Amino acid sequence: MPLYRTSKQRTRHRRRPRRPLHQLCTAYHLALSSPRSNITVLERDPTYALASATLSARGIRQQFALRQNVQMSLYGRNFLRSAHELLRVDEEEVDVQFQEKGYLFLASTESGAEVMRRNHEVQVGEGAGVKLLNCHELKESFPG
Repeated sequence: MPLYRTSKQRTRHRRRPRRPLHQLCTAYHLALSSPRSNITVLERDPTYALASATLSARGIRQQFALRQNVQMSLYGRNFLRSAHELLRVDEEEVDVQFQEKGYLFLASTESGAEVMRRNHEVQVGEGAGVKLLNCHELKESFPG
């Protein structure tokens, strides 16, 4: 696949995702579905220590209102948790430097808090590891 194309050129290749982790995951699944295909992921750092894919793996957001988005996020998180094994080349594991970090969302109005409560029900129902804290629990969790 050419790295660039003119407006007159046509390609049968699918567009690659813009996000590096999506590229990595997509390449993995394409290779699984079509083992004889030749798939290349372009990275500046082939060791993945400083690669854009790994540097962007600092958090997987699970706080969505739609269950499908929560499911996709959880799938991505699980993929990254086991990427060292899934992306193994021969006996060499790939360290994608995945570090699970959390997100903090705050509501400034009662209507915003109600939306967060409804979304929390969806998220927990799909298996997301999220917490809904009231003001007192928030102060206890983040003193100072």
